[in-house]
Amino acid sequence: MARLWVNGKVQSITDGKHHAVANSVFVKNNTIYIAGYEKNDNDRDVAKLWINGVAKNLTDGTKNGYAHSIFVEIKK
Repeated sequence: MARLWVNGKVQSITDGKHHAVANSVFVKNNTIYIAGYEKNDNDRDVAKLWINGVAKNLTDGTKNGYAHSIFVEIKK
């Protein structure tokens, strides 16, 4: 289970059904971005981006994929 601690309080990023790793956290304008990966049902690692706890797959899960860091640039 991937977790994030904010001001000493733990927040679960994943539900714990699959192995998951959060590698990098970036905060911009009160939005939390987390890069990492989570196993799928086929035992493949899927690169993920969580934005305020909502997961987005960065790879399709047919091969192992990983996200190791995150940096966000917001253009105006």
